[in-house]
This record gives sequence, C-alpha cells and structure tokens, in this order.
Amino acid sequence: MKNQAFQEISHSENPHLQYVWIPGWGGTAHALLPLIRSLRFGTHRILEPFGMNGELKNRQNLDMREMADYAIGLCDGLEDFSLMGISMGGIIAQLMAPRLRLLDLHLMCTTRGGRNNPDPIDPAARRIWFSRTQAGEETVLKMLEPCFSEESESIKQAYAEHLRKQPYSLDGHTLKLHFQAMLACDTKEALTQLECPVYVHEGHEDQVILPFQRGRIEEVIVLQDVFSYPGGHLFFLEVPELLKKRLLILRGIYGD
Repeated sequence: MKNQAFQEISHSENPHLQYVWIPGWGGTAHALLPLIRSLRFGTHRILEPFGMNGELKNRQNLDMREMADYAIGLCDGLEDFSLMGISMGGIIAQLMAPRLRLLDLHLMCTTRGGRNNPDPIDPAARRIWFSRTQAGEETVLKMLEPCFSEESESIKQAYAEHLRKQPYSLDGHTLKLHFQAMLACDTKEALTQLECPVYVHEGHEDQVILPFQRGRIEEVIVLQDVFSYPGGHLFFLEVPELLKKRLLILRGIYGD
C-alpha cells in the first residue's frame, strides 16, 4: 500500500543539489528508485502520480492541468531546484514549470501532448501496450518491450524484476484517464510562459516518443540544449552514468 505522496532520497555527494522527478505514464516513485539510487548524488523528491489513492475511481474524465496542480502541491516549500519530467511526466512538468521557482526544466523523452498531434506515442508502441494480453504473456514485460534498446535485454529483465516487487500500482481506470488526459493536452501556452532554461534529454533509439516530437517543443521555445544518449525510451536506466555526468556538468561540478 502507498502511504505517502512522494519518496525522497538524499545522497552524501552534493546533497544541496535538489531535483524533483515526475514519472511517466504508469510510473510510480518505486519505479524510479533504480535510477535515483544509481545517480549517487543530490537530493531527489520522486512524486507519486495523481490518483494513486483511488481519487479518480468515480471520475469519467481528467484534465492534465489537474495532474499538474496536484504535483505543484507536492513541491510546497521547494525553490531553486531542477524539475525532471519523464515521458508523460514531461508534459506535466511543462504545465508546472511556469508556476514554480526553478533553476531549470529537464524534459526526458517527451512531447507537448496529443492535441492536434496524431502520433504523440509511436503507433507501434501503442499497439503493443493496448493489444489483448495473450496466454502466458506477462504484463510487465509487455509494457517494457518498446522501452529499451536491443542491447539492453539484461537491464530490461532486471528492471522488470524490480517492478514485480512494487508494493502498489495504479488501477486500470486511472491509467486510462491519465492516457486520455495526455491525448487531449497541448502544453504550448505553458511553454510560452517559461522563464527558466529548458533541456531535452532523449534516447536515440526511442521507440515510444519519436524524434519529431522535440520539434513541436522547439516550435514554441528555444531550448538551452539537447542531449542524446545511447538507448531507448528508458535510456536513463541503460546509461545512468552518462545522465549523472551531464547533470553534474550543468551544475558546474566538473568540466565537460
């Protein structure tokens, strides 16, 4: 059972560096623990998704801005931190950012949303995720199938084992509402209000969010920088050491 709205981890290396993480669709704080533990620096707050406690069980629709409002409430008392949004969490982070005092915004394998955007998620990935589960097919591996590069099969299997041990998860109705909210969203207006630097991180073998989606963000704002990594949609689990190096360089901890 979930009993808190976020998990916080503080490492002994540079604990003054603060990060807030917004997981992607279906993700929870537990799902991001392997990444945060592997970074081994900074203080990290991982937010649980809106609806974890069954708040949406009687709802028939949901607006992405409600998810952003909820997440902003979990940042109370924080300022001058880095906001890290992963996939659908990146959309939520875009809506949050104009209303927070941030050092910077990091968008990882994300898009502006699905409004006026026919393929915010690659159709092949959607077919895998929403196809009927076959006899003997495991849901965890099915959901992870398009998220890793072929070279990282052992990492995918280890991560699947981590997810199997998750003590809580989102129910199917909440997942459906989250996905529908993403399809109906466009963060264009929020992006025009941003005042902090924006960085994009992407896996160059991403099979979930295709490269042209970054262009939709660049139609609205000038990005501070774009970083490409080996790996797929969850590249940060495949090469966490490269993400760590990049984040430390951006904070001036050591030179490039």
